[in-house]
Amino acid sequence: MRKAIESKIRYLRKDMQNLIEQKDNLLDPEVIRISQELDVVLNQYNIYLINKGFKGV
Repeated sequence: MRKAIESKIRYLRKDMQNLIEQKDNLLDPEVIRISQELDVVLNQYNIYLINKGFKGV
């Protein structure tokens, strides 16, 4: 599960970066949508790590 979440995070970050470069506008609806989706996945990852006992660095 961890690898799948990490993979999705990488994909969304790359996708968002490409959109930002194309649109040159951080307020573009597509950029905002991907940013929100990335937030959800990052929250899921955080919860996953907490449940696995990750203490941080």
